[in-house]
Amino acid sequence: YESYDTERQLVPLSKYLEEDPEKARSLLAKTTIVPEAVAVHAVRAGLRFAGKGSEPPTAEDVYDELVEKAVAAATKPEAEKWDASLVDTMWPAYVILDARLVDAESIRFRRAWYVVSVVSVVIAAVIIWFFTLQGMQDVAGLSEGKVKNLGGMLTGIVYGGLTLWLAVKLAQIILVPYTSG
Repeated sequence: YESYDTERQLVPLSKYLEEDPEKARSLLAKTTIVPEAVAVHAVRAGLRFAGKGSEPPTAEDVYDELVEKAVAAATKPEAEKWDASLVDTMWPAYVILDARLVDAESIRFRRAWYVVSVVSVVIAAVIIWFFTLQGMQDVAGLSEGKVKNLGGMLTGIVYGGLTLWLAVKLAQIILVPYTSG
């Protein structure tokens, strides 16, 4: 998990420049800025997930390849076109959850992701079960002439449908390691 906890390691640019201005300028001159739309295009075009020599790929190798492809894709007009949807905004998952990454940090991250995913799926299932039971009670109340249950039933249908939609989107992301490569 810690290898992906970049926020903990962030340093404000002003502090970074303060410490060693010459080194900071040199490193910043070499920095590649990749707009998200271009990164999405590069990931959709496919990454090779090739390591150095005959070694299996590490996350670092794949990040380098992503930057290379993004720089090449940045010149293409279609690379700037991107309609963000819930699953598309999760494009990093297609990189960091790919089963071809076999370095220790990537494996630990995938394991942590699956623990969180299982908990999320269980919670979603309980919520959907609750909305189903509540909906059945509301329908039974309506058949008995209790019209006041109609609002609750409609609210339950909306929330239940939204929860189901989110659960399907979560399943798409959970299955990334089995669908990529």
